[in-house]
Amino acid sequence: MPGGTLLVVQMKSQVSSDSKAGMGFQALLMNDLMVDGVVAAKAGTSVIGKVNESKRAGRLFGKSELEISLSQLIVNGQLVPLSTSNFSEAGTTSFRKTARNSGIGAGIGAAFDGGQGAAAGAAIGGAVSLIRKGESVTIPVGAVLEFRLTQPATISVAP
Repeated sequence: MPGGTLLVVQMKSQVSSDSKAGMGFQALLMNDLMVDGVVAAKAGTSVIGKVNESKRAGRLFGKSELEISLSQLIVNGQLVPLSTSNFSEAGTTSFRKTARNSGIGAGIGAAFDGGQGAAAGAAIGGAVSLIRKGESVTIPVGAVLEFRLTQPATISVAP
């Protein structure tokens, strides 16, 4: 298969920014892979991928990040090494939530007790942000993703 070949897969495993780098996952090809008019791999063929990078958002700053790629195709029991583009996703920043929570707390505090209430409310809103981490990034089972081969891959096709 030449470089640039499009691989559309459906996730059979869930991965998230809580997953460790190097962790594997499973997916299935969504369409037949054709090479020179011959089906090299049928839709439903198993694909193995890996988590390249994952990062969880901090309590005050940062955002969750997840980067995955496909590493192998399983054709007739043969493991075919793949080198593909990455799929990456980033969550919302924790800082935005901290600022929002502080602002909401200040507004509520001001409504009840003027300036001193606003300061106390902002502190409470900031404390709520310390307890909750930023949202993680998750790619659920069933998600359909696209990857492109960055290097040619060789599949032995039986006649």
